[in-house]
Amino acid sequence: MIAELAEGILRQDHRALAKGITLVESFLPKHRLQAEELFAAILGRAKPGRRIGVAGPPGVGKSTLIAEFACWLLDREADSSVAVIAIDPSSPIHGGSILGDKSRMARLCGYDRAFIRPSPSGSEVGGVARRSYEVLLLLEAAGFSHIFMETVGIGQNEANVAKLVDCLLLVQMPATGDEIQALKKGVIELADLIVINKADGLLKASAKLLYEQIKSIQNLASPTSTTKDVILCSSLEKSGFVDIHSALSAFFARQHNTERFGANRDLQAKYWLQHELSLQFSEALGSEPYRSQLQDFYRSVQDKRETIHSAASRALSLLTKPGFK
Repeated sequence: MIAELAEGILRQDHRALAKGITLVESFLPKHRLQAEELFAAILGRAKPGRRIGVAGPPGVGKSTLIAEFACWLLDREADSSVAVIAIDPSSPIHGGSILGDKSRMARLCGYDRAFIRPSPSGSEVGGVARRSYEVLLLLEAAGFSHIFMETVGIGQNEANVAKLVDCLLLVQMPATGDEIQALKKGVIELADLIVINKADGLLKASAKLLYEQIKSIQNLASPTSTTKDVILCSSLEKSGFVDIHSALSAFFARQHNTERFGANRDLQAKYWLQHELSLQFSEALGSEPYRSQLQDFYRSVQDKRETIHSAASRALSLLTKPGFK
């Protein structure tokens, strides 16, 4: 079964890819074992695609921009293929997600060389999901040339997406009532390309004003360093796509010429390994037979009998005892 699934993914079979992602995102122990078997069959045969993160506040038009730009790209490049992972926020109350971003990409769904997958964020913070790194590996094994990752749209805290992608595209929109809000520190510092969307109709003048403000502040903040490209765009009118494509091509050319592409991928692998180790240690402490002992640590901190650091050190020592699984 897993061998057939792996071959289907390598052929870019969409059904096999969807099943593979479901397997990877599952938290059932038996599925985790099957996912590891799947990766063993495909990892050595994967080739890096262009991973492009798309971040920005809710309502800025990320889904529509990705869909229309992807259609534009597929129409012009016969050898290109596009995968979209849309991370949807999960409810902190019941844990469910709407997973409705695909409904905004109806036109893109009609392309054989396009694959769209909504994914729940779960309990993960930073605008992505826990298994996003592994999902990207599956998409690269399937041979997609362009992989877009749309974050949940939480604004300035979407920092983890920068640790998953090669290029982070930040989408802003005009006439929000406070243009300075768009320039505050956070994800904008990590962005490689800034796109001002909805630069059409009555918003065209406001979009040009925001463009000038961003360019001006960039020059004031770092007059001697290379500033980020800022592009005016309209998903409705399909304008600015040539500029986005040119900026992305120039960015990836610089990455490969300076060997930053591979170095960045190496750092990302290290980060997500450390992240997964942290989560697995936390989960192990919350399982039997450690759960009752962990409650004792909680009480000792609450009763002010020891510090958080001391209790954490004692808890960690449980996991280093012989017999820990």
